[in-house]
Amino acid sequence: LATGILPLLSRYSFRATAHSAALIRLVEALRNKLRMKKGGVCRLFLLRSDHKSGFEIPVECLKDTMEFAKFMSYLQLHQRNCILLCSSGEDYIGKFTLAGFCEMHLDTMSADCEVRIIATLANVENEAITQLKQVSQLSGMRTCVGMPDLHVGRQFPIGAAFLSEGIIYPCLIGGDIGCGMTLMALDGLKRHHVIGREKLIASKLDELEGVWEGDSAGRLRSANVTSELALAHTASLGTVGRGNHFAELEVIGEVHDHAILQSMGIDVNQAFLLVHSGSRGFGSAILDQHISQYGSQSGLTADLPAAQSYMDLHDQAMRWANCNREVIAERIFNALGINDRPHPKIVDLYHNNVCAKEHNGKQFWLHRKGAAPSDHGPIVIPGSRGTLTYLVVPVGDQSRNAYSVAHGAGREMSRSSVRSKLTARYDKTELVDHLCKNQYGGVVVFGDK
Repeated sequence: LATGILPLLSRYSFRATAHSAALIRLVEALRNKLRMKKGGVCRLFLLRSDHKSGFEIPVECLKDTMEFAKFMSYLQLHQRNCILLCSSGEDYIGKFTLAGFCEMHLDTMSADCEVRIIATLANVENEAITQLKQVSQLSGMRTCVGMPDLHVGRQFPIGAAFLSEGIIYPCLIGGDIGCGMTLMALDGLKRHHVIGREKLIASKLDELEGVWEGDSAGRLRSANVTSELALAHTASLGTVGRGNHFAELEVIGEVHDHAILQSMGIDVNQAFLLVHSGSRGFGSAILDQHISQYGSQSGLTADLPAAQSYMDLHDQAMRWANCNREVIAERIFNALGINDRPHPKIVDLYHNNVCAKEHNGKQFWLHRKGAAPSDHGPIVIPGSRGTLTYLVVPVGDQSRNAYSVAHGAGREMSRSSVRSKLTARYDKTELVDHLCKNQYGGVVVFGDK
């Protein structure tokens, strides 16, 4: 790579044409340094002053005055000195985030649809950004917002919220309809009952991966889940599921606003249970049924019977998922011997769903795929196995982020990529030992999975 320092003048003396010419001259000097032939492929990357993040500069910024003006305005707003990297086509090998520039650049993508990425330091994969752009081209789509944990999905991105006008897109929210988080304060279980006793508690939870032996069908009917499709999946009720789903005992590590915590009735000495799960096979069956009838990218006109039929099943899947989290919690209460008292819910939210939403005086359909709602009070944002979970309260106008925030910590790479890398590095015993504990003393149950 050839490098060059790009000093930025005061934003008040900014002239796009002068800066564009200066940058083009700098790029030509870097091309000469690389001994590139005229017309050869040139790629530009901007390294931020922290030397830990940056992004690739789209070639159109050098060719279009307006695009370049936006680009330079962004630099002057966010940076002091930057390093420009020029390659003869090679990728930059490092941890770069594209999100900072993408948020500015994607805002003007389409006259019909605003596209934004709400992130500054997160690692956002190029393919995830491409998927977000593709969603913006769907009929009736008006807003697409990628969260800091935006990542690649099978067809559509995960960690995003979408506002459409008059059309519902079942595939945008995927098969795990109603997936969400429930945070409960555990009456009778304090932090001193948990700290230092992690292994003992974990040993009591070994049986929870199996099938729940309760009356699944009756429990679902009492939750107003009555469709034959739902009742065909009763065997998975009360189970966490695979992927990034979990149930976790937690204690408070640090409080940033005691007044808000007190207003929520939370005792800092309590222990808590956080459950992350969804509608299991029922939601997937709903999606499969839709795809078999209408295809994987087809939307449903909101006021027609097909959309109403889908929303009926969708709403049942939401109730199924909520019931599932409750049963998972009850199984844990039984295992810990605290099932004889109420355990109040602090947060109970969905991050995979679609709902009607008024926005700027008009009616829209708000689709969330791995995006927590920021218009219903407190939100819990879980970390990974080795990082903290955050309980937060939204502030200010939430419309720019499509009334949503990140639903989790995000990831550096896909689970399959991690598995292949770690399997090559460790044997199975070492890998289990490495993953079944964390730096806070936490113990992972079912760590061999």
